This record gives sequence, structure tokens and C-alpha cells, in this order.
Amino acid sequence: MKLSTIALSMAVIVGAVATGGSWYTGKQIEQRYQELIAQGNQNLKELESAGIQAEIKNLKFERNFFSSTASYDFEIKAYGDRTYLLKGNDKVHHGPLPLNRLVKGNLVPVMASVDTILTAQESSDVKFEKTEVLVAQTAISYSSDLDGSFKTSAFKTNDMILEVSEIEVDFELDKLGTGAGSTTVKVPKLRVLDTDSDTEMSFNQMQYAITFPKEVREYPNLALGQAKVKMQSFVMRGMGNYKSTSEYLEVSDITGKTHNKVANAIYESEGDFSAKLAFGGQRDKRLELGKITADVFMKSDAKATDSLMKFTKMDPEQIQANDMMPNLEALTAKEIQLHLKDVAFENEKGKHSLSLAVNTRPFEFEKLQSIEDIVGLFKASTLDLAINIAAFETLLQQIEMMEDEADKESAEQAAKMATNELITQAQISRLFTVDPDNIKLKLEIDQGKVIFNGKEIPPEEIFITLLSLGLGFEFGK
Repeated sequence: MKLSTIALSMAVIVGAVATGGSWYTGKQIEQRYQELIAQGNQNLKELESAGIQAEIKNLKFERNFFSSTASYDFEIKAYGDRTYLLKGNDKVHHGPLPLNRLVKGNLVPVMASVDTILTAQESSDVKFEKTEVLVAQTAISYSSDLDGSFKTSAFKTNDMILEVSEIEVDFELDKLGTGAGSTTVKVPKLRVLDTDSDTEMSFNQMQYAITFPKEVREYPNLALGQAKVKMQSFVMRGMGNYKSTSEYLEVSDITGKTHNKVANAIYESEGDFSAKLAFGGQRDKRLELGKITADVFMKSDAKATDSLMKFTKMDPEQIQANDMMPNLEALTAKEIQLHLKDVAFENEKGKHSLSLAVNTRPFEFEKLQSIEDIVGLFKASTLDLAINIAAFETLLQQIEMMEDEADKESAEQAAKMATNELITQAQISRLFTVDPDNIKLKLEIDQGKVIFNGKEIPPEEIFITLLSLGLGFEFGK
């Protein structure tokens, strides 16, 4: 489910007022209101892929001279048969100088300014910290652009499966959500309990900012635009009998950004990511695994990629009922690029690195009859891997120290033995090259040629070489 879709849907809901609404537009605001409710409900259908059904209904509108009021029901069905009902009340202050903006000293003319309040009905499933579960302010310009913000109340489910802090959102949308837009979101705390695996997941101090272009409507399954994400930490912890255990995985200092666009019917996606990893064990032991970074780039046919992405919104039964092959064939009928650049895992002793560049020519599946046909698909494609020996040994030593009865000397000995065994396997496997610092592998495929660790592989040996690489170290023994 795309974050831009959620932001757009919520912005249309809290800003579901008329493009009219100024004192001289008369009944236009009331007429436009019905259209915006319909548009908001259409946007909310995007949430169905996440198992959520939401609808605005039972609209009542009262038009006055300097302001109008609207009330409506906001019904949400989620998590199987659970239904939640929110009562919406909007006060539309007519422009060009709405009273609610004048009292704050804001003299910028707008068509209308809207104060929105959503209140929750009593529920046996959810407990809100405040009765007003959402409070919003929205300004509508004379060109029908939206500019506003809203804040939600903290809440938790009575079974403690979900707990969410206050959420703050700022947004700007062109043409009431039909064009480009942007949104920023702050979520201080989100906690989820998976009862099937007795696992608690907590997201702490999340912030993200998204901008999306008008073309998002033309390619509904592509997350077009730019996004930046920052999170203090994500923690996954065991919860035996709903009680927290001492074992946990922590991902901290998370940052990432993406930029997805369509130009000349070609989809391009690029992004980067970085985070620190740690693992906690018994007796307050903590393993600092290191820092991971990645840089990703993808290029493919936009229409075919959009068609394939719709399958990510389907459940397994729906996927089986729909034939994916025509979409795959449409995708491979054009050139594809997939690059993993600067993928690294680093600790205090060194850095492991990986880079992958896959560039394919247009092809048809039924014409792939031999290993030569498959190799011929690729142009200027490479796989470059380096395992840092010192960093690997340090990681193994830390893992050994996590054991209850482990001591430093025995952990160092076990790590040294395992590292030496890895080096020996790499040397005799003939798949890797070994120097004093790293265990390396490099594979290049271009113009039908396969170059492995700097040596061109004869055609008759290509299959066995690639098979050996797929099977790993043990094949070479």
C-alpha cells in the first residue's frame, strides 16, 4: 500500500469541502461537496489491498452566509469483521478572508478554510486517548489547491495487539487531490504484537516526507515521486506468553530516500538506505552487528511494470486466479536494468561489499533453449563480492560471546578456527580469490562472454561454472 495513496485519501477526507464556499458562490459549495465525497470514497478503495474497507456516508450539509457546516459518518471495516464508526463534523469558513484565519492574523485570501473534527463512537476493541480522534485545518485556494494539517489521537486496542501514538501530518495537494502533492508525517511510536509468533515490533520516532507528481494517477500501481524516511529505531522482540523476553533485534539510525519517475514511457527507480544492526540476548548481552548501506537503481518499461505491480496487492488466491505470464512477457520485451550499488556491511574491523549490475536485452521466454541463449540475454552485467576477513572474524567472535557460558579466550579461538575454515574452503573451491584482507568473487557477462575472476570461461565450461557458483563452496570440494 503506497504512503502517497494514504496521504492523498486522508487529505481529501479532512478537506472534503467545496471548491466554492466563499460567501458569493451560493449553492456551489453544497453541490461540490457531494462530488468530493464521491472522490474521497474512490480514493479510499485503494486501502482494500491492505484488507481495509472505508467509506464516507450519511452526509448532511447546512449552508449559511459566512460559514457552512457538514456532518457525516466515516465507517471503517478492518481485521476481519471489525467495524469502526467515526462521526465527522466540518465547519467551512467562507473566503476570501475566512474568520478562523483572520483571528490568527492570516490575511492571505483563500476560497475557504475548514476546521474538521472526527469523533469516535464507543468501541469494545479500541481505546482512544481523546474523544476527538482527528483534528484538522485545511485551506482551499481559488485554484482548488489544498493546504493543511491534521493530528490524530493516540490509541490502543484493548487486546494490546496495536498501540499508536499521536500522528502529525502536513500536506499540500493540487486540485483537491487530482494533481501533484506532498505530505510529511511524524509518528513517535507504533507498537504491534504478532500473536501467531509471539513477537512484538516497535517503530520509534518515524518521520517521512513524500512528494508525488500528477502522473501517479496514470500509473496507479507505481509509487511515483520522492520519499525520505528517517527512524530512530525498529525493535523486534520475543514475547513469550505476552511477556517481553531479553532477546531482540534492533535496527537503528535508519535513513532512506527514493525517487521514482516515468519519462518517455520508461520507469526509473533509485534509492539508498542505511541503518545500524544490533542483537540482544540473555543477561543483557548485546551484539553490535555493524552498519548496512545500499544504493539501488532500476529501469524498465513503465506500463509493463505497473501491470506487474498490481499483483503485489493481491492475496495468494487472487494471484493464482490471474495469469501473470503476459505481464512478464511485456516486461521482458523491453530492456531491463537492475543495479545494486555500494551494498556494504561494516563493523569496526572492516567492510563487506557487494555490487550487482544486471542489464538485459529484450527477449522471449520460449526462445531460451540453451545456456548460450541465457548468457546472451545479458550485456555489461557484473557481480562483484568481497568478504573482509577481519570483519568476518570479529563478527563470529561477538556471536560466540552471546552464549551463556562463553569467555573471551574461547570465543576468539572459535572465531579464528571458523575464519580459517572459510578461507580454506574459498581457496579450494576455485570460485573465489583470496588475498590477506578479503575473499573476492567477480563475474562479468557481456556479448555472450563470461569472465570469472578475470579469466574468460570457454563456452563448454560456462554451465558448470555457473552451476558451481549457485551451489556454493561445497561444490568445489
